[in-house]
Amino acid sequence: MRISTRTSISIRSCHVRRNGPHRSSQNAWKWVASRSSVELAGTGGWLLRNGKGLAYPTPAKSNKSMRSGTLIVLFQPNEERLLSAKAMIDDGLFQKITLPSVCLAQHCVPTKGGTIAVKPGRVLGYLDSLKFRLSEGARRHSCGTFHTGTDASIIPDYADFQLDVRTFSENTQKLAKAAVERIIRKECEVAGFPTTPRMVTVVSSPAIYNDAVATSQFTRVFEWYYGRRASEVVQEMPPDIVADDLVLLALPPGGMPIPYVYWNIGVTDPETWERVSREGELRDLPPTHSAIYAPAIEPTLRIVIEALALAALTFLQLL
Repeated sequence: MRISTRTSISIRSCHVRRNGPHRSSQNAWKWVASRSSVELAGTGGWLLRNGKGLAYPTPAKSNKSMRSGTLIVLFQPNEERLLSAKAMIDDGLFQKITLPSVCLAQHCVPTKGGTIAVKPGRVLGYLDSLKFRLSEGARRHSCGTFHTGTDASIIPDYADFQLDVRTFSENTQKLAKAAVERIIRKECEVAGFPTTPRMVTVVSSPAIYNDAVATSQFTRVFEWYYGRRASEVVQEMPPDIVADDLVLLALPPGGMPIPYVYWNIGVTDPETWERVSREGELRDLPPTHSAIYAPAIEPTLRIVIEALALAALTFLQLL
């Protein structure tokens, strides 16, 4: 059994805020090291993503004599833009590693800390990120700062804008994408544009469909591990219109699709979650990738390491 697990790296500076030790990279990494036998680590941005990837292989390593398989820990850079999985594949990823039997990935979301959300079947949607360029000569009705004009009195040669098309159905996605292109072309035609707008698909990501058999194995082990707390910790993952490029890592060129399990980990402080739930203010929680998105160290880091370790040990047949 060969297992590939993905942990993502955000390549950007760490913004230090006075709302928790995790916003100071030095203190945060000391915290990780003291709890996961990691002697030294460096951060490019997000503590949780790097920390879980460095820490969770420890249980598998400690059971080396019992292990029956190979664990591949894949650190994926720049996951947010959905460009890195394809870049890694184009750079020869599948020629550098043994093809795994199953892929595992988890993502942090602003739900209640200490919870794991998973379910078989479709959990994330399709995405096409489209970029349009509209070109026109210097006319009186031109808008000088529509895109990134340098000055209000300088008329640019073109205007760029970008939008995302997100759906849950492959057929609906194709129809919606075609409709967007058709509407923009017709509007430009009616407006008398001298050239046809140019459309480029910047990013395209298929939907995430969790493998039913692998997800069932995963869920059973978590229910066993958490025992009477299982109903509080393990929850059904609701379908989300967002996208993730994990699916590309499970589609080796010229090979059979690799089964995978993708799940979410809640990162909001439990007391904060209960309060905003009572007050009906869940929408006010900072969304993922927000500048003020600040996952609570506990219980988040503990459970992300437990989740990946348990999942890996499950498919290494050690549990």
